Amino acid sequence: MADGQCSSEKPAEPKSEESIITADDIEDELLKGWISNFPQEKLKITKEEDRHDSPTYKIHFYTDKHAYHISAVVGHYLGCILINRAPWPGEDHTRGSDFPDGKYQDSTWLRIVHKILSHEMLKIYKPK
Repeated sequence: MADGQCSSEKPAEPKSEESIITADDIEDELLKGWISNFPQEKLKITKEEDRHDSPTYKIHFYTDKHAYHISAVVGHYLGCILINRAPWPGEDHTRGSDFPDGKYQDSTWLRIVHKILSHEMLKIYKPK
C-alpha cells in the first residue's frame, strides 16, 4: 500500500449528471400535471441521471425571502425543503426547514403546496 492510503478508504462515487430542463421535458405525467399550472419562467427544473432506478427531478423556485426545493423520485418519493435567502439579524448563516415529504402521490403534493402557501401568507393585523 502506498504512503497516505488507508485500506478502509472507498473510491469516490461518480456524481450524477444534472441537466436543466423545461416542464415539457418531464417524462412523468403526474409530475408534469402537478407543476403545469405554475408560471414556467419562474421555475428551475433539473433532472438527475443515474442516481436511482427512477428519474429524479428537482423543482426550484424563489420568493423574496425564501428558496424552495422540491425533490421528486418518480414513483417513490416527494419532498420539499425551504432555505432562507438571507441570514437572520446577527447571524452569518442562513437557516432552512424541512417541509412535508412522503410517498410520490397527490396527497403529498397537496401537503407541500399548502405548507408553502401557508408559510408565505402574512398575518393580518386586527386592531383592538
